[in-house]
Amino acid sequence: MAKYLFEILINQKNINVNLITRKHKSITELTNITRISYIPKLFFLPYYFHLKKIDLDKYNYIILNGFPSTIIGSLCIPRSLWAKCIVYIHGTELENFNSKNELIKRSFYKNYFSILRKSKYVVFCSEFLMNKFTKKNIYGNFICIPNFIDHKKFYKKYQTGYEDKILLSVGRIIKEKGYSLMLDDFKELRDKKFNYKWWIIGDGPYKQELQKKIKEFNLSDDIIFLGNVPNEKLINYYSKASIYWSYSQFESFGLTFLEANACGIPFLAKDIEGIKHFRIDNVNSYYRENYKLLSDFITYYESRKKVDIDEIIKSSLRFNKDNFQKKWLNLLSK
Repeated sequence: MAKYLFEILINQKNINVNLITRKHKSITELTNITRISYIPKLFFLPYYFHLKKIDLDKYNYIILNGFPSTIIGSLCIPRSLWAKCIVYIHGTELENFNSKNELIKRSFYKNYFSILRKSKYVVFCSEFLMNKFTKKNIYGNFICIPNFIDHKKFYKKYQTGYEDKILLSVGRIIKEKGYSLMLDDFKELRDKKFNYKWWIIGDGPYKQELQKKIKEFNLSDDIIFLGNVPNEKLINYYSKASIYWSYSQFESFGLTFLEANACGIPFLAKDIEGIKHFRIDNVNSYYRENYKLLSDFITYYESRKKVDIDEIIKSSLRFNKDNFQKKWLNLLSK
């Protein structure tokens, strides 16, 4: 989302923006972007020396995007300027903090919660994420600006002549996304002769172990790894799928679930907080916990006379780019 926020801001005639980011091939070449070398475990040092050269007083706001940027800001930006900061929180910031040892917390991360309290605003991508902080008695000038999907890129692209029934999963292949349980469920489904394929888009550290188990279950022909797919091509896979499928244990917003809905397919998921803000039970989504077996859900789903594609798409429309842009520009105009 930070990329889209930057694109929105640089297109405003009355806003001048400078971006400091680490060197990365995906970053567009623009004169107002400064690329900083990245040093693992000492990532803050190049930023520290660069920030020391900048007159930060001339800026109305300093946006700190994500956990590393906030840590850098808490160490490198003078406390007198913290009131100019807008901290943008996306997901696993608390988990990242808690995973560090006490020495790291007391040294490099010692100012993290202080800068949250002193910042002009702390912007969260979902109410659920904001509530996670307040439940831990962490407070500041908190605001929620929900993420969005670009409905010009994600829409129902009707496919014809495709006969396979597809379960689709998109994202990093890690244990926390529930792939082990999903594989057990898929084996049960195939054992009962349900003619489904499972497409997996993405990559990650759990992929090799998952592939090994798939081979042991003799399901290699039914489970297809598609690798990383460019954002603009995801629509082709969403539109061919029957159901979007994920047993993720945690989502801060659940962007891929919303992308699936925008393309006219419902999702089957675990009962987790991070997706409740846009799900409508038995319309755009279903909970795995409501069915004893995956085959029970598929039997129910296929027995429905009609899946209302228009209602599924409609449920995604309020999370749009215009709303995101208006809320951010309103925030920056105060």
